[in-house]
Amino acid sequence: MPRRRMILVTLLGTGLVAVALFSVMAATLAAKAEGPLPTLPVGTPPVPDPDATMPPLPTATPTITPTPTPQPVHLPMVIRELRDLENGDFEMGRLPPHWESVGELNAQLVSGGLPRSGRYAVLLGDPKYDSAGGCPVGDARLVQVIDVPSVGHPTLRVWYRIWSEDTLDYDFFAIDVADTNGANRDRLHRDGCTLWTGSLWSSGWREAIVSLDNYRGRTVRVELVNALTNSDGWYNTWTYVDDIRLDPER
Repeated sequence: MPRRRMILVTLLGTGLVAVALFSVMAATLAAKAEGPLPTLPVGTPPVPDPDATMPPLPTATPTITPTPTPQPVHLPMVIRELRDLENGDFEMGRLPPHWESVGELNAQLVSGGLPRSGRYAVLLGDPKYDSAGGCPVGDARLVQVIDVPSVGHPTLRVWYRIWSEDTLDYDFFAIDVADTNGANRDRLHRDGCTLWTGSLWSSGWREAIVSLDNYRGRTVRVELVNALTNSDGWYNTWTYVDDIRLDPER
């Protein structure tokens, strides 16, 4: 009895092995019949499907930049008061602050019968100089800084009276215009005795009318001059001035 059981077990084991082998062989034959599985090469990108629907691209949203509101610009306004000719008739009874004497010789305020009008005039020079060698050389120069109008035809008007023992070649009255510091001086008027007689000569009261068109819009210094140029000191000359004004229109 033990021998039969062993034979039976052996036959049973042999049958199981046979079944297993048969299953493997059947699977192999089926695989060969179907053929090998396709293999994609490494690194090859997939082929796109031409019928596939592309997703819609995102729509860009425009950015609206606000336009700034224009603002008014306030510029500073510089207002400068123009300097007119002041105290031209000298009735203030003094020269400063408008007039200034800047020459080597004297310019002084005088009164009593000598002015053309009113009470005061200005004397340029000095009638007390000794005409026989005692006259100095130099200018009596009365000046004032003014702003010449920028429009129209500005005109300087000066009344003067010359007393002279010499001729215009040596001694004279003049009107100059210069920069405010006295540089770049222009002589616009000159007058004096044209004929020497050996006696005292007087011009009487005369009015000089001087155009300032070339100085429109500028700040200048008006200069009234009595000049003595004789180096030998002979023959005196002096001048009175009065009623000076600046007319914006001629």
